[in-house]
Amino acid sequence: MMFLRIKKGISSIEPTTSRYDDIIPPLLYGLMMMKKIPALLSCAILVFLVNCTPDRSERRSGDLLPIPDKLVVLTFDDGCKSDLEFVMPLLREYGFGATFYYSDAFLLDENVKDEHYMTWEDARKIHEAGFEIGNHTKSHVWVPDLSKPEFLAELEYNENRCREYGIPVPVTFCYPGWGHDLKSVEVLREKGYLFARRGGSPEYPDNDRGARGPAYDPAEDDPLLVPCAGYSGPAWGFEDFLWALEQGGEGKIPVLTFHGVPDLSHWWVHTDTADFRKYMDYLRAHDYTVISMRDLARYVDPEIHPDDPYEPIERRLALSVGELKCEYIQEPLGIDGAQPRFSWELRSNTRGQMQTAYHKAHPRAK
Repeated sequence: MMFLRIKKGISSIEPTTSRYDDIIPPLLYGLMMMKKIPALLSCAILVFLVNCTPDRSERRSGDLLPIPDKLVVLTFDDGCKSDLEFVMPLLREYGFGATFYYSDAFLLDENVKDEHYMTWEDARKIHEAGFEIGNHTKSHVWVPDLSKPEFLAELEYNENRCREYGIPVPVTFCYPGWGHDLKSVEVLREKGYLFARRGGSPEYPDNDRGARGPAYDPAEDDPLLVPCAGYSGPAWGFEDFLWALEQGGEGKIPVLTFHGVPDLSHWWVHTDTADFRKYMDYLRAHDYTVISMRDLARYVDPEIHPDDPYEPIERRLALSVGELKCEYIQEPLGIDGAQPRFSWELRSNTRGQMQTAYHKAHPRAK
């Protein structure tokens, strides 16, 4: 059904297929223009229609599926040839979804071997197998160094290549090297991207050989700054994999990242095929729902985001105090000493934070 959207009063109206904006049914508009309905009655009918129509957020939330406690997102970065030759067949066998973030930058890199990376034709085969091809820029560049027009050009190169090879234009993005900033978030939002994945830092330390990170919390995180709960490498193993899964539940979603399985050009993000199969076996044996980034839109409304995209990250980095004790006892009923000793534990996900002073507060006498 076609409706009309009010832009700036009755004099500026355009067609729309959405009935959840400021709209007027065309019949009512036509009658108003022909003055078949008194102006006052027209306004009354319009107010009734608007008040009886759910807004977009209410409609979208009603369409969403509840987030399962065992929901996991799988992502694969850079476009290693092993994505096509090993990963994709295994995921199809297990019935898992996944997103493959492809950039042909490494294919064109003289420092790596061409046969280690996929071509756009290979990416098309992964799409035809039912998996998502996400945008990873043309040059695998550090995004914060780019201007908005430069970043836009990087995005549109991949979008045009996808069109050329019959691959859907990407709706999700992965920041190369985990580099992101406010202007890149703004560009992605203006372009209509639904989700974008970053790394697990700065909330968790990253030694560039595999690391932990927070689970994605749709109630807090900006959908264009989705954190990675863990990425595989020599310093990330099965215990880290289990830890990442434990971060899920109660509305939170672990997003896992892999590069080559194996990665024959970049050893620091390499994953052994036996280890990867062990991870996938665990997910299947424990009935996890494994999806792509774009499939998050079945559970999460990407139009809902914080006013400040970085506020949730800054909140996680804040210091907190725990394990409050007096004379090494929590909540003591009484202390005999005239000068009791106090102790506490500082908590932060950021390495190197420390306390440099404290302030004693005395309660005011009543």
